[in-house]
Amino acid sequence: MTPKWHFLTGIVAGLLAYFYFDVSVFYSVVLFLSCFLIDVDHYLFYAFYKKDFSFFSARRWCFYHMMKHKASTYGVRRKSRYPFFIFHGLEVIVPLYFISFIYPVLFFVFLGFFIHWVEDIIMDLIYPGGANKFSIVLAIWDFIDKKGVEIGCFD
Repeated sequence: MTPKWHFLTGIVAGLLAYFYFDVSVFYSVVLFLSCFLIDVDHYLFYAFYKKDFSFFSARRWCFYHMMKHKASTYGVRRKSRYPFFIFHGLEVIVPLYFISFIYPVLFFVFLGFFIHWVEDIIMDLIYPGGANKFSIVLAIWDFIDKKGVEIGCFD
């Protein structure tokens, strides 16, 4: 899913939290930001993989690979090598939930990450065969297992 849609979903989630659930402005903004800033790991992967810290180059590279992913067939997507994203997995989302009992602001970070994750899972159902979004460990395993294969696309 493109950042634009995560951004728009974040706006809706933040406004719903503020107006419908009577959450403070601060928590609503945290929810809004965490719905799309989770994708900073896409930039981190690009910067590490390409050794280039240009945000605009990373954006262009990610967009190119996302469009390539959507245009490919299931068989091509399944054989591709996908990046792993350190914030896109249950290993981050579940602990955030439990830590939020101690630090309530993290509940809204958890909620934003969870909303983002569900959106990505829906996109994986529409365009199956992409990167593993359930587990960072499985995504890294898949990445290492397909060593030598060109990096596929971002979902």
